[in-house]
Amino acid sequence: MRRFISTVLTVLFLDQTSKIVLEKLLPLGHSVPLLPCFALTHVQNTGAAFGIMAQSNKLFIGLTVVILALLVKMHKEVTAQGAWARTGIAFVWGGAIGNLVDRLRNGAVTDFLDVYWKSWHWPAFNVADSAITVGVSLLLLQNFLTEKP
Repeated sequence: MRRFISTVLTVLFLDQTSKIVLEKLLPLGHSVPLLPCFALTHVQNTGAAFGIMAQSNKLFIGLTVVILALLVKMHKEVTAQGAWARTGIAFVWGGAIGNLVDRLRNGAVTDFLDVYWKSWHWPAFNVADSAITVGVSLLLLQNFLTEKP
C-alpha cells in the first residue's frame, strides 16, 4: 500500500508542478516549439479528451468522483492481479486526481504537451493524461498476462 500511495503522490506532484510552472511561464494560447514535431502550448480544456463536450466541467468533476469511487471498490481485486495492475491503477489514480484538482482550481484542465506533424496536431495533453494512458495500458497488459481459469 505504501508503494501505491507513493506512486499516486508522485504522479500528482509531477502533474501539478508541471502545470503550475507552465501557467506561470507561458501565457494562455502561446506556444514554444521545442522539436520539429513537439511544442509546449498552453491551452485550457473544459471538456473531455480532444475537447469533446467543451463547457462540461461540472459533469466531468462528477464523473471523475464516480470513477474514483469505482476504483476504491475495485482496488483489492485489481491489485491482487499483479505488479503491472498495482502500478497501473496507481497511475490512473494519480492522473485522475491531477485533472480533478485542475477542474476544481481552474474550472478547466491545463494541457500543454503538443505533438504535431506539419499542420496536423494531436490534441494537447498533460502529465495526468499520460499517466492515465500508461496506467490503463498496464492494466490491460496485466489482464493479458494473467492466466484465466
